[in-house]
Amino acid sequence: MVAGLVNGTAYRYGVAAANSLGSGASSVLSVAVVPSTVPTAVRTVKVTYPEALRTTVIWLAPVSTGGAAVRRYEARFRLSTSTTLSVWTSPGLVRAATSRGC
Repeated sequence: MVAGLVNGTAYRYGVAAANSLGSGASSVLSVAVVPSTVPTAVRTVKVTYPEALRTTVIWLAPVSTGGAAVRRYEARFRLSTSTTLSVWTSPGLVRAATSRGC
């Protein structure tokens, strides 16, 4: 395991065999790989009720993308009396969700 890598930074690797006499030639370098992790939480979530049976949720992008581009947002919600979670997935990088009731 290689320690000290930075998410979002590209690395290339080469490997050489070694024995008691020393190290052989290095392999050709690998293609670049970019370590990443999940983004941090979005910030400043605000919910408004602009009209009856409608809510709007807006938020700010996370401080860290984890080293990979954010591809979408998922707004999770449920009725206060339910344990079932619903998910609304944004089209692309839209940072707002509007829900209409029946």
